[in-house]
Amino acid sequence: MPTLVAGAIVLLMLGIACAAKGRGVLALAAAMLVVGSVSGQLATVRSSATREAQIPVGTVTMLMRVTSDAEPYFGLRRFVAVPFALADGEEWLDWRGPPVEVHVDGPADVSVGEYLVVSGDLAPRLGRVGAQEVVGRLAAVGEIGPLGSANVGYGAANAVRLRVLEGLDRVDRRQALLAGFLIGETSGVPEVDEQALRLAGLSHFVAVSGSNVGLFLVGWWLLLGPLATRPRRRALL
Repeated sequence: MPTLVAGAIVLLMLGIACAAKGRGVLALAAAMLVVGSVSGQLATVRSSATREAQIPVGTVTMLMRVTSDAEPYFGLRRFVAVPFALADGEEWLDWRGPPVEVHVDGPADVSVGEYLVVSGDLAPRLGRVGAQEVVGRLAAVGEIGPLGSANVGYGAANAVRLRVLEGLDRVDRRQALLAGFLIGETSGVPEVDEQALRLAGLSHFVAVSGSNVGLFLVGWWLLLGPLATRPRRRALL
């Protein structure tokens, strides 16, 4: 994956350089086409590998890394996690499995990037949770104990998210929606409002769309530097 990202950046920079030297937008379009094609092919391969992966069925205990926030689901809470190790008696076996959907009957105070030890019944289930493909459903039994973040970056991001939540009154419906816009936290959004957003095709607004737009505009502003150094022209583009 780092190689793909590096290649994408190099191709994009080459395209911008060619365009800046008067060779037109064609080089930039070609570079972006190559990057898009390669990314699409790799995504297809990754999706196929996920769907074909085998998982243990029955009662299991696994060390997992959380990859999505917990959300309400038919009276339960669910999130997506990726297994990293499988318990075999008193030993841990190194097993990096495909993403699975974890169901919790009760509160699930988990954050993306955290490691968890989860016990429960695992069954096959092909589907999607948000943008992530899953191949199993784990019905958790007992309490879930977070073991800390996977790295410093996740820890810092979770601290920022917590600070944002502390500054919002999630009982207020408007501020609950604001938490969804800013950090994708929808636990305070009433179910009737979530259903209304879904029916209107606007549920993506509470999936960090505001932050995504902001990040995109900042990146675009920086990439336009070689083409138009004046801030006014960049703002216009």
